[in-house]
Formats: sequence, structure tokens, C-alpha cells
Amino acid sequence: MMKIGDLLDGSTGNTRFNGLQFDPLRQPVVLQESQILEVLFDAVTNVAGVLLELRQSIDLDEANTGVLVCRGLDSLAWQGSTSWELTAWSIVGCEIQHMDGSICLTLSLSPSATLKLTITRVEFYLIDVPRIGEAPPNYAKNDRAKVASYVAGWDSHFEMVGASSLDARA
Repeated sequence: MMKIGDLLDGSTGNTRFNGLQFDPLRQPVVLQESQILEVLFDAVTNVAGVLLELRQSIDLDEANTGVLVCRGLDSLAWQGSTSWELTAWSIVGCEIQHMDGSICLTLSLSPSATLKLTITRVEFYLIDVPRIGEAPPNYAKNDRAKVASYVAGWDSHFEMVGASSLDARA
């Protein structure tokens, strides 16, 4: 069984996976109410991964976790709170723009933050991580270790539900 972090190395082509009923790369609104768990940047391969909690998602309810794999990274920017408190960063808006051979992916978050990536390719993986429960943890009432035990991480094993991709060069 693969680990989530394995998706970043590019060895898994998404052509063998099922399509998606709601594709966030073609209908960005379906990411609303999802939450960003982690952003990982691999400088050696120029790839960023965005790990998403989907148990609050309205449209992406076939699985509990999503992963955005952003390849050919030109820029990555986080603008928002500098709070040290554990925070559930809920997606309240998503915009995908094609510009001069690049894709600009902007995620607007609550409470008051923005994640913006300029890339040449983005892949979305809809995955199911076993044994994390039906509901996300309460960030305000738990410490980091307890929260981590109730959400997916880069080392979590998963089952593939579906995938899609967008390439600025296509």
C-alpha cells in the first residue's frame, strides 16, 4: 500500500485511476469547506504538495483526504496569520487561472489567509485514509500530537478513489 508522500515523486501516473464525479481542477468551487492540513515543498524536485482534509467537504464526500501535487513550481506564497495556535484552515475560495504557460492556483482560507502557487502542472488525488475516523478533530481542545492522530499525514497509507490533472503545456 502506498503512502501519501509517494504521490509527490511522480512515479504514479493518474491515467490508471478512476475519474472524479466532482473535479476540483475543473470546478474549483468543490474544494470549499475542505481544510489545508499541510504544505510540503521539495526543493530538489521543485514539487509542492498540499494535503487536504475532506471530511467537512460538501461535494468531495467519497473519501476523507485529498492531495494537490503541484509540479514545475515557479512560486509558492502564504499570506496570513502568524498565530501559534492550532488552526483548521478552511478553503472558502479557489481560483485556477492559466497564464503564459503557467497555472496560478489560489486558495482563499478562513480564518484570513491565502495560499498561492504558480506551477506548470497540478494533479489532484482523492484518497481514503483508513482509521482516522468520521469527523476531523477539534483543534481548540487537543494538542498537536492528538490532532495528528485524527488526520492524514504524508506517511499515511491510503486507497486511491480518483484523480485528475491539469497541465499548462497541454
